[in-house]
Amino acid sequence: MPAIGQKRTFNSKVSVAIYEFVLPEDFQDYAYEVEAKGWFSRACVQYMGRQFPLSFYDPVRLCQQVEDELEKSPVFTEPNLLVVPSVTEAAMRKAVDHAVSAGLLRTFISM
Repeated sequence: MPAIGQKRTFNSKVSVAIYEFVLPEDFQDYAYEVEAKGWFSRACVQYMGRQFPLSFYDPVRLCQQVEDELEKSPVFTEPNLLVVPSVTEAAMRKAVDHAVSAGLLRTFISM
């Protein structure tokens, strides 16, 4: 289900951020598995005519992923990474709302 940003006030100016957070249609069928795994990368946000693929990790899974990657490579990178307390739909939506309202998407890579 798409999300629409809310009005936010920054530096005495009102900013309206309208975006769409997109999950696969069948996400609810396996949402419990995503939370248990602590990782999800099949979401995106559509904002200002651009589409941004997103990767979500919980802190424990991120540490595991970083350690695994550093055994194979001298560096770990993950574009459009958002770390959330738990990889649930609610936490992902909250993270995307924050990313949009805080202007973080300007540092993200779009498709």
